[in-house]
Amino acid sequence: MGHILGSIVYASIGFVYLWIRYRNSEKVAEVKQEYYEDRYAVAGMKLLLSIIGIIFMVALLIALFGIIYIILTRPPSAP
Repeated sequence: MGHILGSIVYASIGFVYLWIRYRNSEKVAEVKQEYYEDRYAVAGMKLLLSIIGIIFMVALLIALFGIIYIILTRPPSAP
């Protein structure tokens, strides 16, 4: 059941993404076949994973800069 629901969600996202991006049925069919194994679900999955990856990288960079800022601005402690 979960696999079917996931495929429906991915396919819906992939369908909307490809139609918004290309707006031509021939171009959508060509790109879908060439890059996404002729499946909307693959397009949706790749789109969502890339968005999640970007969010993860931004969060890591914010944490890294925060740690560096704290280290550099904290006064040294006396022994």
